[in-house]
Amino acid sequence: MKHNIQSFFDGNAKLRVSKSLFYGGYKYIINILYPSSNINQLKLDFSALRGLFYASISTASDDQNKKPVIHYNEEKNISIFLHQEDNIRCPLFCAKLNVNSTDHVNIDITRGIVTFRAVVINLPLGTLSSLSRPVYIPEIHIITLSNPRKGSFRLRINFDELDPFVNSYLTRPIRWDAPASLNDESGDADNTGNNSIGESFQSKIQAVPYIGRVIVSREDLLDEQGKMSFRKWYLTYTSYVGNLPSLSLHSTYNMPPNSSLTAETGAQGKAYVLSVILSSGESGPLHEIRTRGFKVEP
Repeated sequence: MKHNIQSFFDGNAKLRVSKSLFYGGYKYIINILYPSSNINQLKLDFSALRGLFYASISTASDDQNKKPVIHYNEEKNISIFLHQEDNIRCPLFCAKLNVNSTDHVNIDITRGIVTFRAVVINLPLGTLSSLSRPVYIPEIHIITLSNPRKGSFRLRINFDELDPFVNSYLTRPIRWDAPASLNDESGDADNTGNNSIGESFQSKIQAVPYIGRVIVSREDLLDEQGKMSFRKWYLTYTSYVGNLPSLSLHSTYNMPPNSSLTAETGAQGKAYVLSVILSSGESGPLHEIRTRGFKVEP
């Protein structure tokens, strides 16, 4: 097989071919190491085959952002379903996706880009604004630092589904005694302490792309001897709509050996979400992507 495929490139290709058993037949994986540019899809020719058989072909590669890309030789092998999750109004005043939104005439697939021409979401007649406001819940994160004495830490948030260029974002170092909000920062240009401009927890979190506005409060907990044992920051995301990826600890600097930091979700954000599923023939679902959360208002 390797020799036959190399003939397509006049013998100038560099290939790596592997073979394995696959559902009663064989699966070949062909890595085309050279040329590195995009090539045409391989086609299947069944004319030399006899008897009962099933065969299909697909190609997989990484794009310029190291994300997997799947190509198909025929558009009819692709079926895309647009459905809704986290439908928080159901069963009453439940928004519905218009059936024509996913009709094949309203979906175009060109050069790996899927375009939906007419996505329509409807609310039942008579839905009042007063009924919709309480159902959207903002995300709340709680950061807990034990034995807060010195040092700093950085937090990570994973946005790989929203930003194809990066897998995650990191905060700038957050001091162990960082004040909660922008209002706690000092406007004195000569101030380099924990409350100097840009040093609040709110400043560090709001500097992360996609986050938007955050309300931050701080709570210090004392032990029986009156010494501070835990420091907690409560983060309420007022701009971001829907379920936000969780924060996690990335690194610490100069913190006491018996200090630890945890990040937990106090409340998951709720909103409407559209999910797009890419599937093919008997293989079933191959890939699913979700939109960011959004609101549907009367």
